[in-house]
Amino acid sequence: MIRNSIFLLLVAIIITSISCSKDSELSSSIYVSDKNSPELPVYSEWGYNTFGAYYDREVFVSNNQQIPLKILAHNGTTTFTFTGEKHYDPMKMVIGIKGFNPKTYYDLLVLNDSIFDLADTNYTTKIILDGDTIVHNIISGQIHFKRTQKLLIDNEETQVILSGVFVVKFINNNEPIAISEGRFDIGMGEYNFFSY
Repeated sequence: MIRNSIFLLLVAIIITSISCSKDSELSSSIYVSDKNSPELPVYSEWGYNTFGAYYDREVFVSNNQQIPLKILAHNGTTTFTFTGEKHYDPMKMVIGIKGFNPKTYYDLLVLNDSIFDLADTNYTTKIILDGDTIVHNIISGQIHFKRTQKLLIDNEETQVILSGVFVVKFINNNEPIAISEGRFDIGMGEYNFFSY
C-alpha cells in the first residue's frame, strides 16, 4: 500500500515537472538575428517570443528578463504592452485599441491580416522609457497583425501566435521621432493574456 502511494506520488511529480517544463519552454525567447539588421530579431511566424524595432537609430528589443508582450482586455479597450529595453534602459510601447474586447486569447485569431492606423483617434500609443510615460502626438503609424495562428502541442491547442510588423512617427518635446522596422512574433496564453 505504501509502495503504491509512493509510486503514485512520483508519477504525479514527474507529470507536473513535464507540464511546467513545457510552459516554461513556451514562454522562453528564441533570438534569431535579421541578416540585414543584426541588432533586430528576424521576422518570423514560429512563436519565438521576440520583438524589435529601431527607436530613431537606437534599438528597442525584447529581452529574457521580461515577458515581451502582455495583452489586457478591459472596458472595451485592449492594450498591447511590448516590454523590453533600449540601450539597456527599460522601455515599453503600449498600444490601445478601442472597440476590441477579446474574452480569451483564442479570440485574438480574428486579428489575422488586420491593420490598425495608429494615428486614428480610436487608438492610443505611448512610450514608457525608464519609468517616464510619454504620451505622443502621433503623426503616422500602423500595426499589422500579418498572421495569427493556433499553436498545437500533442493535438492540444496551447497558445495563439501573433506575428506582425509596426511603425510609428510622433512628436516628443517638439522633436520628431520614428519607431521603424518593428516586428514581433509572440505566443499568447494564460500567462500573458488578461481579460476582465
